[in-house]
Amino acid sequence: MYSKVVHEHLIQVARTSDDWVTYKEVIDFAGLRLIGDALSGALGRVFYEVVQEDLAQDATRPMLSSIALPVGGSRPSKGFFDLARELGRLKSNNPDIEDEFWLGEVKALRAYWQNRE
Repeated sequence: MYSKVVHEHLIQVARTSDDWVTYKEVIDFAGLRLIGDALSGALGRVFYEVVQEDLAQDATRPMLSSIALPVGGSRPSKGFFDLARELGRLKSNNPDIEDEFWLGEVKALRAYWQNRE
């Protein structure tokens, strides 16, 4: 389920130097009204579709979902890393390598969007 509103909000936040998007914000922007596993699955589909749409426009872009975190969380959920592996961008399941990949994506994402109108 693609959400243009979520897509545009993630880009807006990516243009900042230190803002983050919470999963709750994405849930609200996407209008998801589910609970439990159904909500997690729907949120994952929103991120999947937004990333796919973004990469369809420019396959070299860093993953837009890298700036989204669980409320109170310090790293993305497992779904972010699973999608990165599915896209062939991450090869490891090692948490240290995952964190290195994620932080690199955030840095590259901000640099990419801060240099574009």
